Amino acid sequence: MFIKTNNINIGLYTSNRMKKYYYLIFILAITILAYIPAFHAGLLQWDDAPFIINNSYIKNLSFANIKYIFTNSIEGYHPLSLLTIAIEYYFVGLSPFLYHFNNILLHLINIILLYFIIVKLTKNYKISFIVALLFAINPIHVQTVAQASERRGLLMAMFYFISLFYYINYCIKNNKKAYYLSLLFFILSLFSNGRAIPLSISIILIDYLLNRNILKKKIIFEKLPFIALAVIFGIISIYTQKLTGYGYKPENFTYIDYFFIAGYNYIQYIINLLLPFNLSSGYPYPTKINGLLPSQYYIYILLSISIFILLLYSIKKKLLKNKLIIFGILFYSINIVLLLRLFSPLTENIMEDHYSYIPSIGIFLIVAFIFNSFVKKNQNIKKLIYSFSLVIISFLIVLTYQRNIVWQNTMSLLNNILQKQPNRFVPLNNRGYLFLYSDKYTKALTDFNRAIKIKPDYIDPYYGRARVYDELGQTKNALFDYNRFIESRKEKPNNFIQLSAAYNNRGVINARQRNYKKAYEDFSNSIRLNPNFCDPLTNQALIYLIYNNTQKTIELCDKAIEINPKYEEAYNIKIMAIEKKSE
Repeated sequence: MFIKTNNINIGLYTSNRMKKYYYLIFILAITILAYIPAFHAGLLQWDDAPFIINNSYIKNLSFANIKYIFTNSIEGYHPLSLLTIAIEYYFVGLSPFLYHFNNILLHLINIILLYFIIVKLTKNYKISFIVALLFAINPIHVQTVAQASERRGLLMAMFYFISLFYYINYCIKNNKKAYYLSLLFFILSLFSNGRAIPLSISIILIDYLLNRNILKKKIIFEKLPFIALAVIFGIISIYTQKLTGYGYKPENFTYIDYFFIAGYNYIQYIINLLLPFNLSSGYPYPTKINGLLPSQYYIYILLSISIFILLLYSIKKKLLKNKLIIFGILFYSINIVLLLRLFSPLTENIMEDHYSYIPSIGIFLIVAFIFNSFVKKNQNIKKLIYSFSLVIISFLIVLTYQRNIVWQNTMSLLNNILQKQPNRFVPLNNRGYLFLYSDKYTKALTDFNRAIKIKPDYIDPYYGRARVYDELGQTKNALFDYNRFIESRKEKPNNFIQLSAAYNNRGVINARQRNYKKAYEDFSNSIRLNPNFCDPLTNQALIYLIYNNTQKTIELCDKAIEINPKYEEAYNIKIMAIEKKSE
């Protein structure tokens, strides 16, 4: 009898252990299914352009370039993410498959890490399953996974989760090694992206959930290295945002307006997570009427404040018996607060889907707890509840799959945005560039003109329009737009890569008009802004060749070849110089 009972227990124990892996395998399988279109996606003329396509610093794994990546701002400070991109570029260039494959792989790793983190925190596999499932196939996360340049968000999240995992181990086992590993992975997360900063506060929530005395001196002191790192990288983030040109200032918006916008964003992110139907790549600032924001902005700020008042009241009166609800609300709030546009407008969007990647966990944890509790209390209709849940899961898979199709290429993405929001000047500008690259100059000109008409002080379309005019042979118009673009940007080079290209292109026009002195100055400014840009180097080499300075021509061509050994134009000009020298 004893042997028989013992065998049953072993069988049940083994069955329960296997079940948690079956849960995880199911989640990973449907995630891969939902993200199939992303495997075939291209690189986008969106954030992928400055981060990957036009980023000369990832195109040569030299010590100088790696040093530059770790000591400068390239679309913000995320050197570790850029290093992974540079390694990929070394093997595949701009062929997109590897970038997307690795992004999906990172998302799968993050799902696994999140699953076991929730298991450790809740000791409940069903809650862990629901949280990981919602995280895995929510359409709002498609931007993070399907956009190659969002490597920064995925890599940051992976190190964030590993840091949390080790911190939980430290709390449970009092293992000092786990504490130092948690600190190490927090540093790696910060080097991947500044959005990891809130982890320094999230670990206090872990203490709360695991019933540690958060006011104990030892526990306070162990947080100091995390907080110090968060402050340091916060300063770096602010500094690099200024260097990159982040800090968008919409007209007629006051600091009071930003307060209401932050309250609106706080609620709207939750709505988008729970009802992910009308998603977009960025959500523009609202139109003020008679100096007032739309009514929902005032309603949502009241909802946001009410949530915190109710939370504080419930904690004080001990009305919330389960700490998971409190943990979920605070985890979401802490990780989203710096992204609500309260402190800095940053870009032309008030919201970005990829900002919700980590904060969403707090909301999903609340949903999982409520769902699990509801099933326990309604065992008589459990099959009906599970059947309905399967319908929702299927629906999420379909939505995520469709959203991945939208993110497959730049044109499909921009058309999707402009279909919903036809007066978005940045997407109009970006679509104009697509038409330009496709030699559809009339359509490009239409989009650039519309973007300028909607927002005359938005300077980027002037560069694109200048290129269109140049291609159409309208040199006077091209020079006018290049001059306007350069004059607006030269004091504060928001995007030094684009400004460098503008100087180079204007130099080419000046050279064609045989104004070699002005052309040389433009090429010099282009090189000063972007020393790794080969075009102005070879253009200067041509000017020296015109003046029969073949030695200088060869030197500049050699420099361009050193930067990019595959740059054919430099070889051609060097051959011309050698032939001329031997005459």
